[in-house]
Amino acid sequence: MNCFLFGGVPSVGKSESIHRLAVDLIGRGLTDRLKLVPAVFTDFRAVLDGTDLNGKPVHVILNSATDTTTSFRISKVSSTFMDGMIS
Repeated sequence: MNCFLFGGVPSVGKSESIHRLAVDLIGRGLTDRLKLVPAVFTDFRAVLDGTDLNGKPVHVILNSATDTTTSFRISKVSSTFMDGMIS
């Protein structure tokens, strides 16, 4: 598993950067299966699915909000897909 954690001090634009990253990844071919990445920035959670340059499955979990009260649960993961639920 490869992980990229993005953090920093409050109010410096992290959430907006996560949104720009999500839009860029979708533009590069990843799929927002649950259609949760907003066109214009607001706090969001999403899972993007796609393949890397070697053809291996890639799943990107994004959470832009820092003060959310809902949770994201991964309910099923296989070598080809991931199912998630936001509650």
